[in-house]
Amino acid sequence: MHTCFHGEADTFGVLLHEPSQLRDYIVGAHRAGWTVATLAIGDRAITHVLDAVEEAQ
Repeated sequence: MHTCFHGEADTFGVLLHEPSQLRDYIVGAHRAGWTVATLAIGDRAITHVLDAVEEAQ
């Protein structure tokens, strides 16, 4: 999440990949001609995926 969970000042959810690593995966797969599918839960994760897809396009 972009902001912490209510009442949990340091809890923003868990990213499985750093944004730069995610971008490298998505852009690399796109350039190789692969179809990319992602699962993103939460506004921060969705933002990272959309940024990477935008760069790939």
